[in-house]
Amino acid sequence: MDDVKNHVDSLAESAYLKQSSDEEWGTIENRLAEYAYSVLAVWVTNGTIFRKLRLERSINLSPIPIRTEPDAATELAGLTVAAALNNFRNLRGGPKEWNPLRGSSASTFFIGQCLLQFPNEYRRWLKENRLLGSSVAPTNEILEHQSRRESDPAKTVATRLIASELLSVVNTRSRFALAAHAMGYTYQEIAIHLNATPKAVEMLLYKARYRIRLIVNSRRSSASEEI
Repeated sequence: MDDVKNHVDSLAESAYLKQSSDEEWGTIENRLAEYAYSVLAVWVTNGTIFRKLRLERSINLSPIPIRTEPDAATELAGLTVAAALNNFRNLRGGPKEWNPLRGSSASTFFIGQCLLQFPNEYRRWLKENRLLGSSVAPTNEILEHQSRRESDPAKTVATRLIASELLSVVNTRSRFALAAHAMGYTYQEIAIHLNATPKAVEMLLYKARYRIRLIVNSRRSSASEEI
């Protein structure tokens, strides 16, 4: 990866100093886009881009929906790089264009453009995929999580049916919080997605579990009476 970065940086610096033609710049811009895509696909997958935005730009975005969509990382990387490439081209020739004399490499500058573009592309992607507020994916995550504990197919089916019925008694936000917490996300991460505080998430989970526990205990009591 470093070799690719160094190579494209060298080409870009040479092109800038020689005042290369648009055609030559087009080739270099494509190389920059390819490099950035490979970086962003990894960053989106492992959550690095969310941490960078939070720490470097104070932008809080929830990474939770990425876990429910297997192709999300590559799709978001492509959308973000396309937007960054367009902006990079629009800036060229103006006062805010990339300039090697200012100290940053072309690849670093381009990645910076990607970080600027990612929040809008991510929000647009969320809206188009209707993941915010969706109850289907989180519910399925919980069912899968519970099913993996069972080795008997019959018990697996029974577990999924019971869990699905129990989850139906809580609202969408509660189902999402339960799913995310089962997947290992912290209260803080869930709070960002739900636009709430970590304490509010803790209470949401407590109330949801309490409600489900009441129903389970009620059923156990009824079963005992029948026996």
